[in-house]
Amino acid sequence: MADLSDLAKLCHPFPERVIHRNPSGGGSYVKHSTVEQRILDVLRTCRPVAR
Repeated sequence: MADLSDLAKLCHPFPERVIHRNPSGGGSYVKHSTVEQRILDVLRTCRPVAR
């Protein structure tokens, strides 16, 4: 299970190079696969929480 410092890593903005503009003019987005990879990277580095 992740502690708060691990979960805080998810709050950092994505780099500009992975942010795309919606061609239909609906704003910007980050591909789902990029978001998934960030979550997996954070969860893989989480320290176990003592119970």
